[in-house]
Amino acid sequence: MSWSHLVPDEVVRARREKIERLRELDIIGKLEGCRVIIWNPEHGYALFEAGFFGKPIGIRKPKLVKYKVPYELSFYDAIYLLKR
Repeated sequence: MSWSHLVPDEVVRARREKIERLRELDIIGKLEGCRVIIWNPEHGYALFEAGFFGKPIGIRKPKLVKYKVPYELSFYDAIYLLKR
């Protein structure tokens, strides 16, 4: 079943553009166990804003606000982003 008819095209287009812009940032993450830590909060926020990848460390229910803490990605999110 396709859900694409439920999301407006402009929302999908904007999300894709944000994900494409991530390549310009040269984001560096460090593998810690089964997660990847993004120590630069600006880069972590860019990932979170682009597609809700990862979350700020220590924030249970983060909002789209720039937190000044490192962000953590699941191993699977990191692999997905590497392939993109």
